[in-house]
Amino acid sequence: MKRIYTMVTAAALLLIGTSAAQAQKMKPASMPATSKAHMTKGQKDAMKASHDAAKDARKADERAEKAAKDELKDQPKAMLKHVKLSKEEKTAVKAVEKRTDEQLTALEKQEKADEKAGRSTADVAHKIAALRDGERAEIRAALTPEHQTRVDQNVTSMKAKH
Repeated sequence: MKRIYTMVTAAALLLIGTSAAQAQKMKPASMPATSKAHMTKGQKDAMKASHDAAKDARKADERAEKAAKDELKDQPKAMLKHVKLSKEEKTAVKAVEKRTDEQLTALEKQEKADEKAGRSTADVAHKIAALRDGERAEIRAALTPEHQTRVDQNVTSMKAKH
């Protein structure tokens, strides 16, 4: 067992030493840092893996953002399922929905501006979730206590599905 441990440790040290030596090799002054023509296969593979990982992360962010937007758009209808609203409640709910739509539009414009400027847009899904939670609270506050109870049941049901 001790012999195997020693062999594994020696192999790991050899690998680390080789990698460090490769990393410390001097490149000719004429070679551009990003030229693929002068890169080793390992460097090209590492660059491709890095690009693929970044692409996957962007796609995951886009999927999370789309899911958050879809949930935000569907939320009022799902919350108010089997609830008969009065005229005042309908007016208040429509006002909340309109305000939320305006905030979502502003958030989307900000996201596009951030993308153009090269700033991070990774937290957009969190901002949309915050909008959703705010909309949920405002809609609930606009309802009668009886309707609030039913909305609470609907929200619990919605959360169980997700």
